Amino acid sequence: MRSLGAVVLAVVVSAAACAGKQDPAGAGQDCYRDEDCQTGLVCVANASGNRVCSKDVKSLESMVDGPPPADTGAAPTATAPPPGAGGAP
Repeated sequence: MRSLGAVVLAVVVSAAACAGKQDPAGAGQDCYRDEDCQTGLVCVANASGNRVCSKDVKSLESMVDGPPPADTGAAPTATAPPPGAGGAP
């Protein structure tokens, strides 16, 4: 019974140590999510695949094509309405 209590205590202590709030990481420091970084920085994967805090968000740009535009059935207009017309019918 005594060893079970020691195991439970060890688990509780180690969980509390991991769950504590850490100081925000600076640029180039390891992170897991954006909240781990200082204000103005985001957590991104660097060239080697490690996640670090950075203000460079170019790596977050998607290179995947999005869906095609919705077909509204209206023909596109070639010119804007004349000034003052407001484009309303």
